[in-house]
Amino acid sequence: MKFLEEFLSIFFDKNEQKNFKYSWLISKKEHYQKELEKIYFDDIFVAAEYEILRPKIESYKYRSEVRHVKDFASIFDLMIDDFIVKNPQENIRLTPIPMHWSRYLTRWFDHMSKIVKVLSKRSWIPCFQPFWVSFSRKQSRLSIEKRRKNRKNVYRLKKWKKLPETVFLFDDIVSTGTTVNHYAQLLKNNWTKKVYVFILASNQDLKN
Repeated sequence: MKFLEEFLSIFFDKNEQKNFKYSWLISKKEHYQKELEKIYFDDIFVAAEYEILRPKIESYKYRSEVRHVKDFASIFDLMIDDFIVKNPQENIRLTPIPMHWSRYLTRWFDHMSKIVKVLSKRSWIPCFQPFWVSFSRKQSRLSIEKRRKNRKNVYRLKKWKKLPETVFLFDDIVSTGTTVNHYAQLLKNNWTKKVYVFILASNQDLKN
């Protein structure tokens, strides 16, 4: 419970913490096995329901309030620290889901890249970005089937001698899991053996 208490203390005062009714750091892989035709990531963890973190995520992502970077990095730091203690790993690299350059026109910064860079410094785990990204329509506006088609040929591998054996993949929000699953597939097609996904929030009910 120590990790949960630290998580809550970052974003909420004591009165708000009483309304937090979500179990985090429990594997959500079983849930996404129902959503996806085939699972390529080895496991997936979600910190909270979207509504709980929505004000912070939206102010950071869409209003460029970068003061939240360290807070989100702290959440991920707690998540991966707890995971590694229970599941020791070797040759780990951190990577965020890449953002297309056109998003800079509205956001002015790569919101996940900034978080992962701070996380890398705190955890002493190197970060990298192995893929170029092509333009694609926003996943949140598409059906499940269209999301799968939308992700085809979006990412292209950069010239790397060898990808790491284990990759920790990060994103802010997950819905159907299509994006992170496709990215995990590409990593595994290029010699990565294990891909673990860490997400700040889900806009689906994962309790059932």
